Amino acid sequence: MIDLKQQEVIGSEGIAELDVQSDSGLERLPFTEFVWGAGIECSFIPHLNVDQFQWTQHDRFWKEDFKRAADDLHIKYLRYAFPWHVLESEPGKFDFSYSDQRLEEMEKLGIEPLLDVMHFGTPTWLSQSVGDPEFPEALERFTQALVERYRGKVRTWCPMNEPLVQALFSGDFGFWPPHARKWRGYMPVLSRVIQGVSRSIRAIRRAMPEATVLLCDAAEHFKTREPSLEAEVALRNERRFLAMDLLLGRVNHQHPLYSWLTSYGFGEQDLDWLNRHPQGPDVLGLDYYPHSDWQLEASASGPRQRRADTPLGFAGVANQYYQRYGIPLMLTETSIEGAVMNREMWLDQMLNWVSQLRGEGVPMLGFFWWPLIDQVDWDGALTHHIGKIHNVGLYKLIRQADGTLSRQATPMVRMFREVVAGGTERVGELTHLVQPATLDLQEDQGPVLGVALADAMARSGQSAGDSQSIAAAPAGGGNGQTGTTKVAAAASAAPARRSGWESQDKSAKSTGRYGILVFSHLRWGFVWQRPQQFLSRFAKKHTILFVEEPMFDLGEGAEPSLSLHRVMPNVVVACPHVSPSWNSNPQMPELLRKFTRQAMETQNDDGEFDAPLIWYYSPMDAAWSLGHFANRGVVYDSMDELSQFTGAPKTLVANEARLMEYSDVVFAGGYELYLKKKDRHPNVHFFGCGVEYEHFALAQDPVTAVPPDIDFMGRPILGWFGVIDERVDYGLIGEVARKRPDWSIAMVGPVVKVDPNLLPHFPNLFYLGQRDYQVLPNYCKAFDICIMPFANNASTQYINPTKALEYMATGKPIISTPVKDVVRQYADLLTITSNNSPEEFVKAAEQIFQNSNPGRIAAGIEKARQNSWENTVATMQNLISQAIGKEERPSKKKVRPLAEAEGGGLEYVYMATQGS
Repeated sequence: MIDLKQQEVIGSEGIAELDVQSDSGLERLPFTEFVWGAGIECSFIPHLNVDQFQWTQHDRFWKEDFKRAADDLHIKYLRYAFPWHVLESEPGKFDFSYSDQRLEEMEKLGIEPLLDVMHFGTPTWLSQSVGDPEFPEALERFTQALVERYRGKVRTWCPMNEPLVQALFSGDFGFWPPHARKWRGYMPVLSRVIQGVSRSIRAIRRAMPEATVLLCDAAEHFKTREPSLEAEVALRNERRFLAMDLLLGRVNHQHPLYSWLTSYGFGEQDLDWLNRHPQGPDVLGLDYYPHSDWQLEASASGPRQRRADTPLGFAGVANQYYQRYGIPLMLTETSIEGAVMNREMWLDQMLNWVSQLRGEGVPMLGFFWWPLIDQVDWDGALTHHIGKIHNVGLYKLIRQADGTLSRQATPMVRMFREVVAGGTERVGELTHLVQPATLDLQEDQGPVLGVALADAMARSGQSAGDSQSIAAAPAGGGNGQTGTTKVAAAASAAPARRSGWESQDKSAKSTGRYGILVFSHLRWGFVWQRPQQFLSRFAKKHTILFVEEPMFDLGEGAEPSLSLHRVMPNVVVACPHVSPSWNSNPQMPELLRKFTRQAMETQNDDGEFDAPLIWYYSPMDAAWSLGHFANRGVVYDSMDELSQFTGAPKTLVANEARLMEYSDVVFAGGYELYLKKKDRHPNVHFFGCGVEYEHFALAQDPVTAVPPDIDFMGRPILGWFGVIDERVDYGLIGEVARKRPDWSIAMVGPVVKVDPNLLPHFPNLFYLGQRDYQVLPNYCKAFDICIMPFANNASTQYINPTKALEYMATGKPIISTPVKDVVRQYADLLTITSNNSPEEFVKAAEQIFQNSNPGRIAAGIEKARQNSWENTVATMQNLISQAIGKEERPSKKKVRPLAEAEGGGLEYVYMATQGS
């Protein structure tokens, strides 16, 4: 605990705030500057032949990796570990040549290591690994030797990485040696792990009294909306604190988990030893990921966990640790898997949380992105070895033909470098400290959780010794991997709604940070296009609730249900599920409203959805929703002239007119569309396509791999990606394929509203189906020409194809049929045929093969570079702010909701609106 002896002033939050004027207490913190750093994945489990240095080839490229950290990112700190089994191959026999080399290189580059004595894994001479009776003494001996060797080079030591994860994976889930299972297997392993950490800290302080001891552990939080699972949540949340409570000697008869520990094999003699030899770190490192906030749901087989739809967030979780221990904190691991955009948003959110904590006086001292480079096979808790690369790093690993894993800087490198260069600009200054008013665990423990445990087991029908009553985890590890858990334990039990202290934004109702309620005819998981591009960027500032049209996928008689999925930071998708007969049920509008209200309530912990901004993509959704929800404004983003699409409902035009009457601002996805709408609304703006330039520019990169399902095709390849619907001229592509059998035509995308049997088929015409947005540049790399063979019909009259700029970013030549918006915007940057003649299309391709016109391609690349989605969204945000800030605006008018049977007994029929 921080030794703070200043006079205290008790604030309204019940926190003892120091008198900043007399003495802030900051001079007692172990770091005088904010610590910006990264880590290199360093798990070594020789019992399982696991070696992340070998798998990521850091063992080959360690010098280059260090240099990237120092020269590219400009970070001064690196979390790191050496393989224990290499440095101490036999008990008591040490060889430090391996670590000498690496520490010497770090010193040359100006990098200060925060060194884990042990990350994951022990030498094989400890036959039961962390469960071996000799483990605690062996770790103490290794720590003593390591610290004595490097006390002049390393000042911050972490005795063991994530002790609770070590115990869970080795003693409860059985993933790692000694492969013990359930509670009776867990307790002896937990005891030895904590004793090992305690002895290691003792050795650090003995060998280097001036050292800073950092203890890193997983920081998670559980919640539930089901009263029957509240005891379960309380247990899982309490267990998160076990490592620290045991280390500090706080677990006695009054501890809420005492009876659980001793009943299942944690020896009272071991507890007595820990209580007589308390050890504590100087800094508590918290490892927090998107999967660190869990939600429990009841199922027939017992509690089931999924990512929380309303996470408490890092600020809330970290504050719980600080309130319990009063020890300075550091964010020692964080990342998110998937698209670079996800990582950018996650970094931004994490920085906001760290800034909030520091502004409230919580000593958050550092921020580490984990890992520096991608890692391998962590989705199976290192139990399978298939070489799967997980895109979580600042640098992407790309497997070359010879097996080499090249390192490629992602846009995160630039973003993180800028944050580091700003010092404390993004995280704020720590001007004072607050000290928790009560740190004595014995004063108010609440109910004895041993009783709650018995009740929970009785309700779930589980037998004694069944670990899943406390921790239910899939066969997966942590370190930022989707769908996995590091530790099924977390913060103290949380109520269903956040308190003011835990709020991410206490003034959400009165500031520019509000919720956005989106009604869309396109599903979030469909082709990644305009709605996803816009809203994912709005999500950097706002919470997005994306309401999809119903799925008629339940059996007749089944109760309708609502599914909620957090698809990326700050974006939750709500989807109603009903049986087919509901599409003509007059109660459908009320059901959709009911589900929407339920979804809004789950996201409304901070009041963002008391009066959200309502955003429409389909006028048909306005029929049942407009006028039924309080709002701060209405936006209509008209991305296509939906009335011209096949199967458009007859009432769509009337519903659009009503929607525009109450919309504060209207955005048009094409210039022709803008011309049509601007006479019908006073605040219409044309926002065509943007492009995620750095993503599609990967097609220009020599190291980008070509997928095998296109690489076999004969050259040249004319390629398309996008939805294959009535806007594509199938006769044209069929004739081109017939006329040039030596060319290949690759159509990448889902077939929608078109009978596949009516599509033209030739041996050189390939329909590859939908592919993930993340791999589209890989397919584009295989294209010799990117094509836009749009039909000349009503559905293409108003389109402004997103793929035009995306194609330009790939650096490939482009041929398009004469779509009005394409001609207007890009006539000088691509080849546009004068009509839809196959002969002219073939001739245009032949001319490109003869002369690809590098100058035009370079100009297209520059055009794409200048038209980012970010710039478009920034302009849209300003227009929305102006529109909803007016005292008199359309959305403030009293809306007359449509009656369920308006028009004299008209039966309600739900009709999906097909779109792009």
